[in-house]
Amino acid sequence: MHAVGKATVVVLLALLFFGLLEAAGQQAPAPIPAQPPTASKQTAPTQASKQPAQPVAQVHLAGEVPPNDQRATLLWSVTLAADAPAVLPTEAEFAGTRSAVIAGDRVVALFQTDSELSHGGRPIHTFRLLSLDLKTGEVKGQKDIQGQKCPYLFASSDDHLILGHTSLTCYNPDLTESGEKFVETGHGRTMLISPDGSVLAHETGAVTELLDAHTLSPTGVRIAEPEAAAVSLHAVLSADARWASQFPRDLTFVTLIDVLMPHLVYRGPCGGQPAFLAEDKILFIGCGKVTVIDSSGKLLKEFPLPAAKGSFAGVSRNGSRFAIVSSDYSIGDPSYKPDELFTIYNSENFESVATVALEKQDEARSWSAFSADGSFFLCGSPRKLNLYRIP
Repeated sequence: MHAVGKATVVVLLALLFFGLLEAAGQQAPAPIPAQPPTASKQTAPTQASKQPAQPVAQVHLAGEVPPNDQRATLLWSVTLAADAPAVLPTEAEFAGTRSAVIAGDRVVALFQTDSELSHGGRPIHTFRLLSLDLKTGEVKGQKDIQGQKCPYLFASSDDHLILGHTSLTCYNPDLTESGEKFVETGHGRTMLISPDGSVLAHETGAVTELLDAHTLSPTGVRIAEPEAAAVSLHAVLSADARWASQFPRDLTFVTLIDVLMPHLVYRGPCGGQPAFLAEDKILFIGCGKVTVIDSSGKLLKEFPLPAAKGSFAGVSRNGSRFAIVSSDYSIGDPSYKPDELFTIYNSENFESVATVALEKQDEARSWSAFSADGSFFLCGSPRKLNLYRIP
C-alpha cells in the first residue's frame, strides 16, 4: 500500500505540472504574421503632438521669415490724419526714424497738415505735434508749429522730446516746454542722436559738434566731419569715399571718426549707410545682407535681408533690440512701396524675435520707433499708426 500511495502522488504531481504548462500556453498566443501598416485616425495626431509647434509665416515677400520668429502683438491702431501728405522719398529713411517716438507713457508723432504762401512767396507749412496715451492710443495733447521745413523729432535718454532742425527745443511728453533750448546762430543743422538718446550731433561748417541731449548745451567734443551718418558718445560714422584712391578696388567704405582722426573700419563691395547699434557696434546694409562689426572693424555678424531691399529702422535706447525694414522693390515716380516687413532682432545674438508686416501705403517708408526698453514697437504713418508689443 505504501508503494501504491507513492505512485499515486507522482501521477497527481505530473498531471498538475502538465496542466500548468497548458495554461501558460494559452496566455502567450502564437505570433501573428506581420501585416503592412494601415492608416489610422489616431496615428497622425499622435505623431504630430511629439513635434514642437512652428509659427506659420503669412508675409508675402521675397525671402524667408526665420522659423523661430514670432508675430508681434498689435495693441492699437489709430488714424491721426486721413489726408496727411506723403513722406518725400528723398527723406524717407530720415523721416521714418525722426517723425515719431515713444517717451515714457506717451507716443508722440509729428506730421504736416497744410501749407500757405508767405514771406515773399515761400511756402510756410503747419506741422502738428500729437501726444498719445501709450496704452490706448488716445490723443492727450496737441500743438501746431509753423515753418518752412518739417523739424525732426527725437527722444532723449531721460524721456524728453527734442524738436528742431537748426535750433532745438526740449518738451515734456505732454508737449509742455521743459525750458531747454539750443539757438543756432549760423547755418548748422541737427539730424542725429546717439542710440541711447544722450548725445545729439549738430553739424556746422566743416565740424560736427556734440550736444548734451538733456541740457542742449555743447559737450565740448568737436569732430572734423561735416556730414555724419551716425553719432555715438564720442565719435561719428561716415560712408564717404575718402579712401577710394588708396583702395581703388573697393566700392564702399565705413569710417569711424573721433576727436583724434578718421579710422577705416570697413572697405569692400557691400557697405551702406552705417548706423550705431551701441558705442561698440556698427551696422550697415548692402548686397542683400546685414553686416554688424565692432568699432575696430571686427566682424560680429552677417545675415541675409528678409527681402530684396532693406534699411535700418531704429534701435531701442537700452540697446537690446533693433529693427530692419525690408521690401521687395519700389516702382513709379514718386516711389511706391510694396508691403513692408519690419524684423525685430536681439542685439546680443542677432536672432529675430518678432516681425511686423504692413500693407501697401503711399509713403516711401513707414515710421518706426522703439520704447526705451525695446518692449514696444511703433510703425505706420499718420493715416494708420500702429503700436505692437514685442514678445
